[in-house]
Amino acid sequence: MTDMETKDIPSITFPGWIRYANDLSYGARILLGEINDWCRHHKSYCLTNRQIAEAFDVTETTVSIWVSELVKKGYIEREIVMGSYQRRRKLTIKCGEGKNVN
Repeated sequence: MTDMETKDIPSITFPGWIRYANDLSYGARILLGEINDWCRHHKSYCLTNRQIAEAFDVTETTVSIWVSELVKKGYIEREIVMGSYQRRRKLTIKCGEGKNVN
Protein backbone atom coordinates (compact mmCIF):
# COMPACT_ATOMS: atom_id res chain seq x y z
CA MET A 1 0.00 0.00 0.00
CA THR A 2 1.25 3.45 -0.83
CA ASP A 3 1.03 6.47 1.46
CA MET A 4 -1.83 7.82 -0.68
CA GLU A 5 -3.85 4.61 -0.22
CA THR A 6 -3.43 4.60 3.56
CA LYS A 7 -4.52 8.22 4.11
CA ASP A 8 -8.23 7.40 3.85
CA ILE A 9 -8.10 4.41 6.21
CA PRO A 10 -9.41 5.36 9.66
CA SER A 11 -7.24 4.53 12.63
CA ILE A 12 -8.32 2.38 15.57
CA THR A 13 -7.97 3.69 19.10
CA PHE A 14 -6.96 1.11 21.69
CA PRO A 15 -8.02 1.97 25.24
CA GLY A 16 -5.87 0.39 27.93
CA TRP A 17 -8.49 -2.23 28.76
CA ILE A 18 -8.14 -3.60 25.22
CA ARG A 19 -4.37 -3.14 24.88
CA TYR A 20 -3.68 -4.97 28.14
CA ALA A 21 -6.35 -7.68 27.77
CA ASN A 22 -3.78 -10.45 28.02
CA ASP A 23 -6.51 -13.09 27.92
CA LEU A 24 -7.11 -12.25 24.23
CA SER A 25 -5.11 -13.03 21.11
CA TYR A 26 -3.73 -10.04 19.20
CA GLY A 27 -6.25 -10.53 16.38
CA ALA A 28 -9.16 -10.55 18.82
CA ARG A 29 -7.81 -7.34 20.40
CA ILE A 30 -7.65 -5.62 17.01
CA LEU A 31 -11.19 -6.70 16.17
CA LEU A 32 -12.40 -5.55 19.59
CA GLY A 33 -10.69 -2.18 19.02
CA GLU A 34 -12.53 -1.85 15.71
CA ILE A 35 -15.85 -2.76 17.37
CA ASN A 36 -15.17 -0.35 20.25
CA ASP A 37 -14.46 2.55 17.86
CA TRP A 38 -17.57 1.76 15.80
CA CYS A 39 -19.73 1.65 18.94
CA ARG A 40 -18.76 5.19 19.89
CA HIS A 41 -20.96 6.43 17.05
CA HIS A 42 -23.45 3.62 16.42
CA LYS A 43 -25.83 1.40 18.37
CA SER A 44 -24.70 -1.90 16.89
CA TYR A 45 -22.03 -3.51 14.75
CA CYS A 46 -23.49 -5.81 12.10
CA LEU A 47 -21.23 -7.51 9.56
CA THR A 48 -20.71 -10.93 8.06
CA ASN A 49 -17.54 -12.87 8.82
CA ARG A 50 -16.67 -12.46 5.14
CA GLN A 51 -16.88 -8.66 5.37
CA ILE A 52 -14.67 -8.62 8.46
CA ALA A 53 -12.22 -11.09 6.87
CA GLU A 54 -11.88 -8.92 3.77
CA ALA A 55 -11.33 -5.79 5.87
CA PHE A 56 -8.56 -7.46 7.92
CA ASP A 57 -7.16 -9.59 5.04
CA VAL A 58 -7.64 -12.86 6.95
CA THR A 59 -9.80 -15.95 6.44
CA GLU A 60 -13.40 -16.25 7.57
CA THR A 61 -12.26 -19.07 9.87
CA THR A 62 -9.85 -16.68 11.60
CA VAL A 63 -12.65 -14.15 12.12
CA SER A 64 -14.88 -16.88 13.52
CA ILE A 65 -12.15 -17.84 16.01
CA TRP A 66 -11.69 -14.20 17.10
CA VAL A 67 -15.42 -13.61 17.52
CA SER A 68 -15.87 -16.85 19.47
CA GLU A 69 -12.97 -15.86 21.72
CA LEU A 70 -14.52 -12.44 22.42
CA VAL A 71 -17.93 -13.98 23.16
CA LYS A 72 -16.55 -16.79 25.34
CA LYS A 73 -14.54 -14.34 27.44
CA GLY A 74 -17.47 -11.94 27.83
CA TYR A 75 -16.13 -8.98 25.84
CA ILE A 76 -19.04 -8.96 23.40
CA GLU A 77 -22.49 -10.44 23.08
CA ARG A 78 -23.67 -11.52 19.66
CA GLU A 79 -26.90 -12.18 17.92
CA ILE A 80 -26.95 -14.32 14.80
CA VAL A 81 -29.44 -13.12 12.20
CA MET A 82 -30.42 -15.56 9.48
CA GLY A 83 -31.69 -14.02 6.26
CA SER A 84 -34.90 -15.45 4.85
CA TYR A 85 -33.70 -15.40 1.24
CA GLN A 86 -30.15 -16.58 1.88
CA ARG A 87 -28.76 -18.56 4.75
CA ARG A 88 -26.14 -15.94 5.61
CA ARG A 89 -25.25 -15.28 9.18
CA LYS A 90 -24.52 -11.74 10.28
CA LEU A 91 -22.78 -10.82 13.47
CA THR A 92 -24.72 -8.20 15.37
CA ILE A 93 -23.06 -6.77 18.44
CA LYS A 94 -25.13 -4.50 20.60
CA CYS A 95 -22.83 -1.72 21.66
CA GLY A 96 -22.57 -1.35 25.40
CA GLU A 97 -23.01 -5.09 25.97
CA GLY A 98 -20.28 -7.33 27.33
CA LYS A 99 -17.39 -6.54 29.67
CA ASN A 100 -16.15 -3.13 28.68
CA VAL A 101 -17.45 -2.14 25.25
CA ASN A 102 -18.63 1.48 25.34
